[in-house]
Amino acid sequence: MVGAAIEGAKRIGYDLKRQPGRGLSNTYDAIKDGKTSTVSVRTTRDRWFAYQPVEGGTRWKTLDEVELVLVSAVDDPADPRNVDVYLFPADEVRKRFDASYAARSENGNTMRDGFG
Repeated sequence: MVGAAIEGAKRIGYDLKRQPGRGLSNTYDAIKDGKTSTVSVRTTRDRWFAYQPVEGGTRWKTLDEVELVLVSAVDDPADPRNVDVYLFPADEVRKRFDASYAARSENGNTMRDGFG
């Protein structure tokens, strides 16, 4: 599914190069029209994806280091036939993750650093 995300980005004019030394993190340099952005690739079978909160929910691992989020999602988790690819500005994703974290905290849920 990472391959589908990369292919989707290429179709809209991005050239992606994986950042070295990032371990299992799917973080890439995305180049389009001479401008380089950092992109995080996420995959999902159920249309949910996660980032790990750090520092008590004040930051997000990987998400706080990128400008774009590239998501590939299968059309049916039990019998996938197609992959949909979405590209989001990372600041919008951060806003939504922050709002979700705050709402869960207000409702008494326990969130731990390092768990998405």
